Amino acid sequence: MKDRTHIRRIRQELRQVGATIYGLNKSESRYLPHIIHEAEHIGGVVYGQHGSSSAMLIATNKRVIFLDCKLMVTLSDELTYDAISGVEFDVHTLFATVILQTRVGNYIVRFANIKCATGFSDYIEKRRLDTNNILNHKKTALPVPIINKHVSTGGLKFLLERGVGVLSTVDRTGNVHGATVYYTVYNDYIYVLSKSDTHKTHNILAHNQVSLTVSDTDTLQTLQLIGLAEVETNRTVRDYIFNEMVKPRSHKGRELLPPVVKLEAGAGAYVIIRIAPISSNFSDYL
Repeated sequence: MKDRTHIRRIRQELRQVGATIYGLNKSESRYLPHIIHEAEHIGGVVYGQHGSSSAMLIATNKRVIFLDCKLMVTLSDELTYDAISGVEFDVHTLFATVILQTRVGNYIVRFANIKCATGFSDYIEKRRLDTNNILNHKKTALPVPIINKHVSTGGLKFLLERGVGVLSTVDRTGNVHGATVYYTVYNDYIYVLSKSDTHKTHNILAHNQVSLTVSDTDTLQTLQLIGLAEVETNRTVRDYIFNEMVKPRSHKGRELLPPVVKLEAGAGAYVIIRIAPISSNFSDYL
C-alpha cells in the first residue's frame, strides 16, 4: 500500500502535465501510485479512447507505460525509449489523436486532451533524442551468435529438418505461456513470425528469455533450446524472413499456412522475433 505522500506526488505530477479533474479521477490515474516507483517521475500523459475502451499512456523519466484498467482486469505494457520509433498527433477541433509508434506496433489514443497530447508528444521526442545520443556514444558491436556453439551437431540437424515447435515465454507475473509456432533459421538466429498484440510478443518485451521445444513423436527426439529474444529491426532481414515464413508448409500431405496468418486483424501488425540461442539439450530416446 502506497502512502499518501506518494499518491499526492503522483496526482500533482499528473496535473503539471495537463491532466484535468476527469483525467485525475480515471481508474488508470488511481492505479498509477501502485506502479510508479519512488525515484520515477511523470513527464507526459495522454488518455482517451483506445480501441473499444479507455486507456492511458504515461511517459516517465524511466519508461513509457500503457495502462487500461477494466472492471475485473488491468492491462499494462511497459516500453523503454529505445523501443519507440516515433510519435504523431493530430488535432480535431476539441480533441487530439495520438499515435505512439513502437517496434511492436502502434498505440493509438483518440479523443485526447490537446494540452496533454502536445506535452506528451514533446516529452517523448525529447527522451528519444536523449536516448539516441546515449546509445550512439556507448554503442559497441554485439557478438554474432554461432549457433553450433550452443546446439550440438545432432540437435542442429534436427532443428533444421523440422520447422514447427512450441515457443514458451514468461509474462510480467511470472506465468509461462506456450504457443505452437513455425520457425526458420537464418544467419545463426532462429526467427519466428508473430503479431504485435499477441501474448508472446508482449511477454518477450517484458522478459526476453524464451524456450523453444521441437519434438518428433515418431523418432522420439526432442530439442529444448533456451535463447534471448527481441524484435528484428533490420528492414532487409524482416522482409526476407516474412516472405519465407508466410509460404505454405507441407504437413502430413497438406499445404498449410503458419497459424499466425490466421489471427484476426485485432492481433496487431506483423513482427519478426529473433532468437539468439544460449544453450540447448538434444535428446534421442531410440
